[in-house]
Amino acid sequence: MDNQVITVQQSKFYKSRLVPFNQQVKKFLNKFLQWRKDHRQPKHAESLLFMDQHGESFNASTLRNIFQRIRDNTGIKRNDGAYFQPRLHDLRHTFAVNRLLSWYRENKDVQQLLPLLSVYMGHTYLAHTSVYLSMTDDLLQEANARFEKYFKGGKS
Repeated sequence: MDNQVITVQQSKFYKSRLVPFNQQVKKFLNKFLQWRKDHRQPKHAESLLFMDQHGESFNASTLRNIFQRIRDNTGIKRNDGAYFQPRLHDLRHTFAVNRLLSWYRENKDVQQLLPLLSVYMGHTYLAHTSVYLSMTDDLLQEANARFEKYFKGGKS
């Protein structure tokens, strides 16, 4: 908790990785861990962070159902006629695009930072991350502005 890092163990393709988090998430996790302690849930550092009532990890179906309930309770839905409503995995796409957009707006070296995004998302290859980088109007606008500045002789 002091280092603000969670270890995700044996995820997709049996890979493990470290995932950093910010101060806001730290406060939420501390509140959640206090709730677990108050309800006599396991509290040692090696316990699962999220578990079912038997202390076991959630299966994919349970996680999908929990996310659907959260989505329904918060009114998050698509109104564009698409067949699928937002899925938990869609958050990865949103995160990747928003991270890229933030870097453009902060005038960061996006090409240099893309490998960091890839590692953060648990990918071995940048090509695996590119699947999550959908072109949005905002992202296109920022990339165009960066290119225009470069074309006119300014630093990108």
